[in-house]
Amino acid sequence: MQDRSVICGKVIQHTRNPKVAVEMVQKLKHEGKVLGRQSHDHLLKYMGFFEDKSDPKKAMLLTEFCNGGNLDEFIHHHAVGGMKPEDIVRSLHQVSSALEYLHQGSLFHTDVKPKNIFIRCVKPFDVVLGDCADIQPRSYKGKLLGTRLFHSPQIVQRRANCGPSDDVWALGISALAMIDMSPKVMYNVQGPKRKDVNVDYDEYPARCGTHALSLRQVNKGNALVTAIQKMLELETAKRFRAINVRRAMEGQLDKWEGKTLNITPPEGFQQVEFW
Repeated sequence: MQDRSVICGKVIQHTRNPKVAVEMVQKLKHEGKVLGRQSHDHLLKYMGFFEDKSDPKKAMLLTEFCNGGNLDEFIHHHAVGGMKPEDIVRSLHQVSSALEYLHQGSLFHTDVKPKNIFIRCVKPFDVVLGDCADIQPRSYKGKLLGTRLFHSPQIVQRRANCGPSDDVWALGISALAMIDMSPKVMYNVQGPKRKDVNVDYDEYPARCGTHALSLRQVNKGNALVTAIQKMLELETAKRFRAINVRRAMEGQLDKWEGKTLNITPPEGFQQVEFW
């Protein structure tokens, strides 16, 4: 670019099927249009779209470059045992403010998770919410979207996306990963090559909600754990909204600097083996 800033290019996956390629380009275009209509400090910034008119498979979505990678990578490679509490608070504050912005516009993200949270800077921690191709209006009734282990109890019950409260639940599941307190996923592996794997997707949301409540009970007075539990209320009516998360984190921004989490796990707690 003329100002010498670094940008990121997102392209479609390689495929030999022309029809699939066209569909993927259309989805990439849609993501560009969605990002181009949004303006928030903690939503991935849209920079442009390139398309080769002579070859419909050659297209690139241009966005800001986040040199810290995604939060999932950071948790696994740099934050074994949990992220620093001040970084968790900043991440939750920033992502919840982006969700609040979307929700106020009668939209919801549908796929909040650490892999879709990108790190601009680690000192101080600065993140953006990306992968916005599946942002939908609150009234959305189409095919089920999102990542199964981040689905809310309502999604599991109805087999459909339910709206903004799904985003807050998924942010709560992400927060459990940030504090290294994600419940174990029960895998029933069948076959010698581990090809057939049955996962307790339907039971996982209830286990996460119950686990979050137990965490709160054994860590009384820990405001961060309390906020995470409120994000993971099993009933939508009791669950924090994005504005509640943002306000709760605002009150914690200066309280965790240089401190450790010291979170006590509930008795018998089994951590997730891989995410």
